[in-house]
Order: sequence, then C-alpha cells, then structure tokens
Amino acid sequence: MGYYTCPKCGSNESFEGTEMVSEYKPGVTHYIENAAGQGIARQTGGKTKHTSVTVTKCKACGELLGKKDFRLTRKEIAANKKKEEQEKQKGIEKKFVSKQSTLLGFAIIFAIVAIATSYDRDDQSHWLPPLLFAGGSITSAFAYIKRKNQHQLDKYIESKTP
Repeated sequence: MGYYTCPKCGSNESFEGTEMVSEYKPGVTHYIENAAGQGIARQTGGKTKHTSVTVTKCKACGELLGKKDFRLTRKEIAANKKKEEQEKQKGIEKKFVSKQSTLLGFAIIFAIVAIATSYDRDDQSHWLPPLLFAGGSITSAFAYIKRKNQHQLDKYIESKTP
C-alpha cells in the first residue's frame, strides 16, 4: 500500500496523529475619516475556530509527512500502470462503440427514408433500386465498422509488443 519516507531522518516508519489547528476569521473593518481625508481603520469582531486534523508523522522524529513523502513499491507502480492502461482501453472502446452506433443509426435512417420515398410511386417495380441502395449502405457501414475494429486491435497489439 506504499510507505512514507521521512525527509529529515530517512525513516520509513510513520503513524497517523491528531493535531489541533486554529483558524482565525477576521470580523468587520470600520473606516473612520476626518474632513481632511485622514483616517484610521478598526477591526471589530472575528472568530477563532479550533479543529482537529489527522496528519501523518514520522515515528522516529515526529516530522509531519505529506504527499511528496509517499512512496510506492515496484509492484504497486506496475499494478497502477496496468490499471491505467485498462481504463484507457475501456475509454477507447466506449468512444469507438459510440461512433459505430451513430454510423449504423444514420445508415438505418437512410434506408428507411429510401424505402419510404419509393412507396410514393404507383409502379411497384421502382422500390427495388432504393432498397438495394439502402441495403448496400448498411452493409458498407458494417464493413467499415469491422475494418475499423481490426485496425484498432492491430494498433493495440503493436503498442504492447516490445
């Protein structure tokens, strides 16, 4: 799960402790001026708030440790890198599926419009060319999607090959 390294003494042992922190919020400031434009400012009120905060400290010397002092083991670094790559791949796949769905949707809409416009004619022999054209556009969309998938897969395999 990682460990802290103390910058002061170099120790890897740490613990979480509680610190009391005071925070002062100033009150209202009043300005008093005379006729000559000279004035003074007075501050009235204000609050001091005391809160307890959990902090990480070095066991050996008591030094406060922060994010910059946190270290990961080699296994954890490799695991984080693998997890990031998986998330990146999922994002690429999700984006690609969205584009595929959009392309397929347009092809289907085009097919429906082509078929619907062919029914306006009296002679039923004219509906075949728009239907074939619509079917061809859907087939082309599927072929494009398949080719794009293969390209993405090839690209991913190339990036993994040393």
